[in-house]
Amino acid sequence: MALSPKPYLLYSPLHSPSPSPAPAKLSFCSSLPPPPKNFEISAALFAPIALRVSWRAKCVRSATQEDNRSESDDAVSEDQSSISADSKVSQLKVNTTSSSDSLSLGIREPVYEVVEVKSDGIISNRKINRRQLLKSSGLRPRDIRSVDPSLFLTNSAPSLMVREHAILLNLGSLRAIAMQEQVLIFDYNRRGGKAFVDTLLPRLNPKNINGGPSMPFMLEVVEAALLSRIHRLEQRLMDLEPRVSMET
Repeated sequence: MALSPKPYLLYSPLHSPSPSPAPAKLSFCSSLPPPPKNFEISAALFAPIALRVSWRAKCVRSATQEDNRSESDDAVSEDQSSISADSKVSQLKVNTTSSSDSLSLGIREPVYEVVEVKSDGIISNRKINRRQLLKSSGLRPRDIRSVDPSLFLTNSAPSLMVREHAILLNLGSLRAIAMQEQVLIFDYNRRGGKAFVDTLLPRLNPKNINGGPSMPFMLEVVEAALLSRIHRLEQRLMDLEPRVSMET
């Protein structure tokens, strides 16, 4: 009794002929010539590897494309974030500038109560802030320090400052700014301011000129200020002389 062939012996016709009859399902294959051994080995060994390599290459290619897309998306997102950050910073700067401007506008400027004497002798009381004063006189902020009544203790030394469009007078109790058509007197109620106006007004009256040439208004103001100060010093000297003579 012949032994039944094992299952792996079904492929034996591919390697060597066998005396046992081939099964019916292999009758078609047995009629074909057997493929070369090298072809079998290459087909058995390299076909799956080729498929695996192509699949891996496809996977790598898809992964690379996804990485490139992700990198481009990240770059775009970073650019958008940087643009948004820059816009936020610029908006913050604008807000800071506007807030600083609002704060600067919110600061109350000093307002001076002055007596204005025009070249025609008209007197009027007015209030003027520092900005208007600088604009009308063409002075710088540091120039006004010499005539600012709030700085009386720090700027007590007499001074006469000549500028392009104005002359600043600081003669103790008299502080004024002389311009081409008017003079502004600070602290008019003090003795020096009243004495100055009493000396200046007669000089501005055309009847007192007696047909002679008149000086420019600014020089009239300076001369009247010096004369009023000299008169005050003479009066003080007259008050002190009797006391000195009595003591001697």
